[in-house]
Amino acid sequence: MNLKLIGCACAWAIVLAISPARAAVVVTAAESGGDVILSTSPGGSLDLSGLTFFSDSTCNSSVFPSIATFLLGGANEAPCDTYRGSIFGPTDFGSGGITFSTNGSGDIFGLSLGGPPTVIVPDSYVSGDLLSGTLTFTGESLANLGLVSGSYAWSWSSDSITLNVVAPIPIPAAIWLFGSALGLLGWMRRRAS
Repeated sequence: MNLKLIGCACAWAIVLAISPARAAVVVTAAESGGDVILSTSPGGSLDLSGLTFFSDSTCNSSVFPSIATFLLGGANEAPCDTYRGSIFGPTDFGSGGITFSTNGSGDIFGLSLGGPPTVIVPDSYVSGDLLSGTLTFTGESLANLGLVSGSYAWSWSSDSITLNVVAPIPIPAAIWLFGSALGLLGWMRRRAS
């Protein structure tokens, strides 16, 4: 038997066995240019089997960290469907109250634990359809919205949604000091020549 072929097959088996499981939809919340943006990248899909259709409704793009609620998407008062069931995960992702977005795009979808656990999807959504959306809070910070950095995952029998709240990375004073030192060295070198 060809040992190279066996070795290659074993290597692929190991890679596939240890690949991390991914949530069908991953939402990232991060500060960008003085705003907070929630977005899916890349988009994903949800399998709603295991959840029960509850109602047609209208939804507004918002975030409500203290009750583990977020809704991405463009239009406020957008038609949406709600599904309920046994959804497991954290009951909050911060202490903030409700804040409505200043801008958004894409599909309206999200999660709400402010009452019976609910997954929200676009009106007439079909399991497996691609979901993609953004939500912008102009002039806000994660702290102002009451979001706490971390990774939060909610799951049900057939799927899951993950929210990654990414803390801003402060520029340490040492970088400014280092940049000043480089500038001084450049000036001294230029003066010497």
